[in-house]
Amino acid sequence: MDSTRSTAKPAAGIVLVADRVDSHFRDELVEFDVTSNDLTYGFGLFRQDNSMLFQMQVVPGHRNDILWEFKKSGVYTIRSTEYSGPKGIHMIVKDAVEVVGCDETEKTN
Repeated sequence: MDSTRSTAKPAAGIVLVADRVDSHFRDELVEFDVTSNDLTYGFGLFRQDNSMLFQMQVVPGHRNDILWEFKKSGVYTIRSTEYSGPKGIHMIVKDAVEVVGCDETEKTN
């Protein structure tokens, strides 16, 4: 994996560190390392049609990571998948991950 790291803050209390966000992922495992400073959150990566690609629970004080191999090029949005209070609706990072170079492409709306 490339040593380049990107950090995004989807909302207060949660921090995402992912290898090579907005980059080429073909034939690579991508590590999503997500940290919560306060509550348990659900971390989901969604396709453009709003269907979920994957999700994981993010627990404060624990290592929360997932390895993912993208099979299709596309643009993906990060969204909270766990109710986390009234501000939870705003826990979205639109078009946070772009995957290019795969043999197939995700369908868009």
